[in-house]
Amino acid sequence: MTTQTPGRRAARADGGLDSGLDSGLDSGLDSGERQRYLEAAEHALRAYPGALGELVHRELRAFADFGYRLAGDGLIARLAAEVLSAVRDGDTAGPGAREGADR
Repeated sequence: MTTQTPGRRAARADGGLDSGLDSGLDSGLDSGERQRYLEAAEHALRAYPGALGELVHRELRAFADFGYRLAGDGLIARLAAEVLSAVRDGDTAGPGAREGADR
């Protein structure tokens, strides 16, 4: 249940703010999921040096902290899985490193 004060966001009965989004997207990540995104963010800094790694790191951290409420297309989940699988496979040089080594 929400209450609305003019000029303010709706307040939920539990005292939080209603984002106005579907309630299924407004629930938080469990601690295991959040940890997975944070782990992927840290791996991104090592696996993708420079601006690309920083960008991936920021996006994954933001998603872990609060972005899960906004993203519904699965892109960040796929990004985290790709970063973590690259690290597990030993590809710490980033995308294209193997192709460049073959030349």
